[in-house]
Amino acid sequence: MSAPVFQPVFLLCSERSGSNLFIRLLDSHPVFCGPPPSHLIRTLALNLTRLGDVAQDEKAWQRLLDISARVMQHQLGIWQCSLDATALARRVTERSVRGVISAIYTAEAHAQNKTRSVIKENRIHIFLPFLMQAFPDARYVWVVRDPRDMALSWKRSSNHPGDVRRGTQIWLQDQERFRQIFGYLAPAGQIMRLRYEDILQEPVPTLTALCDFLQVTYDPAMLNFHDKEDTKANAARIANWENLAKPLIGGNTGKFHEALTREEIAYIETACATEMHAHDYTLTEEPGERKAAEQAMELRYGQEDLALQWRALTPEEQAIREGRQNVIDYINALPIRLAT
Repeated sequence: MSAPVFQPVFLLCSERSGSNLFIRLLDSHPVFCGPPPSHLIRTLALNLTRLGDVAQDEKAWQRLLDISARVMQHQLGIWQCSLDATALARRVTERSVRGVISAIYTAEAHAQNKTRSVIKENRIHIFLPFLMQAFPDARYVWVVRDPRDMALSWKRSSNHPGDVRRGTQIWLQDQERFRQIFGYLAPAGQIMRLRYEDILQEPVPTLTALCDFLQVTYDPAMLNFHDKEDTKANAARIANWENLAKPLIGGNTGKFHEALTREEIAYIETACATEMHAHDYTLTEEPGERKAAEQAMELRYGQEDLALQWRALTPEEQAIREGRQNVIDYINALPIRLAT
């Protein structure tokens, strides 16, 4: 008997835009397993030309298993299932990168008595061709947040390098690419768009529509995500996840009005106006006033570096990030292989 087809749900979302909340909501559904982000898929998908012929070359195959196990050992969040390279090899049903990914997420789902996986990977648009080829039956959910609140959250985050301007750049780049992906996938009914604000303010109808799209029945347990023990453990582990241990905060929107300067708001609105209009976000300033405020911000900062330095991290988080970077450095040192 052939193994069941792995049909994941992928999340398209900018960082600091509610992605971890979304994963926790779906993880609280009896069907879906939504583990903390591993970024395994991005790591492998962007390095296919360094991994070698894993189907035919035993050394390349063992290296892939080892790399994948090492990536999974350096996770910020807590997973229920832990696989070393040997255990992973026993679970794989297809000798390929796709097979390794499927085996890891399926093992985690089984550990939680779930049947489907929902996966967060940052900047999915960079490796979308791999996902579409490897998982043709996957579904995608695009979650967008007001860029002014996203940039504020980015500015306040201890583990996101850069200030409001950096957050704005990331939001704009992501939404432009996600919109293109929407154009690719919408005709086939493979993608749904949600606003973060609607999830907070109208959770039941929004999540019901989401479940309809994913062909499952809405379950009220989704709104009790904060009561799950693994959610509490992860919220205590990472400072940026602390709100996951709380119920939905309906009023957790529009904070930029009080917390950002006029120049910061103008910078965001000037850069993101086209995409903001597409998602029905109302701009606060007239074009001429926005331009003047934007110029004031540029004069204030000039060509100053966007402060792309990590702010304070806990020793535990720093060690995890360093461990993951060591694996990436190892991969990047592998030779590139373009022979077919």
